[in-house]
Amino acid sequence: MDKVREGLSSFNGTTFWGSTKFDANGRNITGKSVTFQIQKGVIKTVFPKEAAQTAPMYPQPAWSAR
Repeated sequence: MDKVREGLSSFNGTTFWGSTKFDANGRNITGKSVTFQIQKGVIKTVFPKEAAQTAPMYPQPAWSAR
């Protein structure tokens, strides 16, 4: 685990999230990413607020009810 943490702490590059660099706590401090949910069969961005298409559904309904 220490080697993984060491590798991530020295990484500074581009991933599918865009620009990526991790701080000492493992958080991406340069990139911007979004959180999405599948709501009623449609992928919807729910976070961050400035990119959100809709509010997150919480708690999520059971799979059989989606």
